[in-house]
Amino acid sequence: MVERKPDAQATRLTELESRFAWQERTIADLGGQIFGHERRLARLEELLRQLAGRLKELDDTKPGASLPQERPPHY
Repeated sequence: MVERKPDAQATRLTELESRFAWQERTIADLGGQIFGHERRLARLEELLRQLAGRLKELDDTKPGASLPQERPPHY
């Protein structure tokens, strides 16, 4: 094992503590961003369900919607 001077050890410890604090802050920030993205995704999924329902309603009320699709005569 390499012996270090007390000043070098203190400097190393300070550097490690600084990195650890930065990582904790970064993890907390990323957690907040993930939470925000989850909320936004839930809102977008609900909006998509609503739009799909409205589109189906419009398609169901379209005249001739229940008639089968036939090929045009030029085929």
